[in-house]
Amino acid sequence: MTAGDSQKKQMIGTMIFRYVTNMVTKDFSPKITGMIIDLPIAELNFSVSTFETLQVKVRAAVQLLVETGNLTEQVAKCMPVLQSPSQAML
Repeated sequence: MTAGDSQKKQMIGTMIFRYVTNMVTKDFSPKITGMIIDLPIAELNFSVSTFETLQVKVRAAVQLLVETGNLTEQVAKCMPVLQSPSQAML
């Protein structure tokens, strides 16, 4: 990875952090943002190209944390990103 890629990843991480926080809570947003910016640069660019693709990556990161035991399923289910649109409106 070049210095330019590293700077770009840092910039993207800063830009998406607020969105990730709104999707997963501030307790897990640093970890999940870090997981996303660790993606290869081409995949990272695609992952943040739309809000929907970012949501997909955040959901995948949450699922990975659950599968590896770093997050309980009960806590994950309370995260806005995993709630159905009708539940998120409540």
